[in-house]
Amino acid sequence: MPSNAAADDIGQYIKSNVKRPPDFVSHSPDVLEQVTHTIIKYSDGLFRNARFLLDSIVDPETPESMMVTLEEQSRRHETLDAVMTRIRGQDADRRDLAMNTLLWMTFAFYPLETEQLQHALAVEIGESNLDEANIPDADDKASVCAGLVVIDAETDTFRFCHKSVESWMTARGNKLFPDAWLYITRVCLTYLSFPAFESGIALSKDDLNSRLQQYPPFAYAAYNWGHYALEVQECPDILLFLGKQANVVAAAQVIFLHIIKLNEAGDQIAYVALPEVSAAIHLAAFFGLEEAMKVLLNVFDVDLKAYGGLKPLIVVATSERTSMVELLLAEGGDIEAKDDRGRTTLSLAVLRGGEKMVDLLITRGAKVNFHDGDGSSPLWTAIDRGYKAMVQLLLARGADIELKSMNDEAPAECAAKKEREDIASLLLAARSKSSMGKSP
Repeated sequence: MPSNAAADDIGQYIKSNVKRPPDFVSHSPDVLEQVTHTIIKYSDGLFRNARFLLDSIVDPETPESMMVTLEEQSRRHETLDAVMTRIRGQDADRRDLAMNTLLWMTFAFYPLETEQLQHALAVEIGESNLDEANIPDADDKASVCAGLVVIDAETDTFRFCHKSVESWMTARGNKLFPDAWLYITRVCLTYLSFPAFESGIALSKDDLNSRLQQYPPFAYAAYNWGHYALEVQECPDILLFLGKQANVVAAAQVIFLHIIKLNEAGDQIAYVALPEVSAAIHLAAFFGLEEAMKVLLNVFDVDLKAYGGLKPLIVVATSERTSMVELLLAEGGDIEAKDDRGRTTLSLAVLRGGEKMVDLLITRGAKVNFHDGDGSSPLWTAIDRGYKAMVQLLLARGADIELKSMNDEAPAECAAKKEREDIASLLLAARSKSSMGKSP
């Protein structure tokens, strides 16, 4: 559904969805007309606002109480417009701090801790270090936002003062902050490019924890910059960052953290990089950055290993990014690539439950009947996880119903043992059908 619409379109949308409120709305032309007029008036041509207002009147007891609720929600929208006007009317520094705070809170994938948000707001795009003088006081952020945000004392995170404010900001986010995705992408990449991370991978658990504590936004930026970048058409910062080997490895460690070995004393976990580490193409695979991947494949081997034997195809197998798989396979990627535990792309796709990915991998030639390093076959993994639809898919694509486990146990026996009756019935039916199809 598009975000913007003419009044007639919104009116038609409301009339098509009035079954959601009580019958007295759809059965009373006057009430329906009043509801439609009020929602159109306050929706600003946005379907999302219309949907929000319509959702607010799902359970009223009478037409009168319904209109009171709708008017209250509409006035709240009108009041928030006035609040935003007041925020924009502050001096430049306070206005920018308020708008950037609201931007982060609207577009963050999960609530940011106080220090994370403070440091993120202090980042100056393109600068090589964080100027601590730019870190705003927590109370200042709440003040300049005119009461729209509060600090949650229990979680030490910023949140909107009311659920309706969060809904309002979400509905109008792209209109209020048209460059939000690009802005956050650039802030994250600026932060990850700091010299503080040029030492590369943290060599111990203590070192890694120290890094995460000393640099509050680091984990959020490392985990999420690529998700924002996916929404951006062009951003030269992406390839600039991916060209900084040590910084890339430092960021990749947060995502692909893998215990390689214990040190000689046996009591300290060591996180080490394999000699073949690139991580740039692994990050591009993880986030689904196809344009960046096309450039990187001119430099790096498509099957380059990273932590734990991870190759780009292994990384992307646990996602639904089928177009990235097609790209890597077209460049000669090994569809039977294995991680250090002997798990193939198909093994990991099944483990995650990604049916589209599994179907694509099998279509492109991935083996279905084998035991991975854990002694499981794809069919066994699907049974163990209780993925009935996945079991059906694997059987339809040639999975051997008689392929036993390393413990000499048949798939149907495994399903029964785990009390997965629906899957056990499915396997028994498939076994019966298979037996009937064999020549005597």
